[in-house]
Amino acid sequence: MGFLGGVVTLTYFVLIVFPVFHRVEGTEFVMENIEDCLRNAEDRRMDVRNLSIGVLHDGQWALLGLAEINIEKITKSSTELTKCTSKQEPETCAYFTTFRYKNPCKMMEADNEMWSTFFQNTVPPMRCPLKGLYSFEKAKMNGNAAYKGMPGLEGFYWKAKSTLLVGNKEVGCVIMEFSTM
Repeated sequence: MGFLGGVVTLTYFVLIVFPVFHRVEGTEFVMENIEDCLRNAEDRRMDVRNLSIGVLHDGQWALLGLAEINIEKITKSSTELTKCTSKQEPETCAYFTTFRYKNPCKMMEADNEMWSTFFQNTVPPMRCPLKGLYSFEKAKMNGNAAYKGMPGLEGFYWKAKSTLLVGNKEVGCVIMEFSTM
């Protein structure tokens, strides 16, 4: 029986931090770190294993790994961006913006957004309800779409904290850190 079937392994309680350094040619985007940040393990509805960042053969970056997810309907999600002039100088970091989605299930189905290729290329494709084991081996993000949608991102170190909620309960949290050139 897996994690979501009621068995919680010791590794589940450990803060997962994956230092990664990948520069993607053409996108001028370097993923540096990704970590699980959910505070209350009892509320977790995602079990992310072997999560890492990789560069695919076409030069786009992707989250690589497997996730067991059991969320009938995500009711809200948000991503808070913090912008830093320098990674080495944390005092240069300041709040930049927050993206909030009141209907994340509809967002996952959208075309031509920077996240569209990610949700469409998971196996199986991520659509609500999210139930089962999902592979991210071909799920890529489109860094160029991010630049087109939000010009002026270049030359900074960024921290992005994404949360998933069911009602008012946080059931997933991931922090990603990346640099733009």
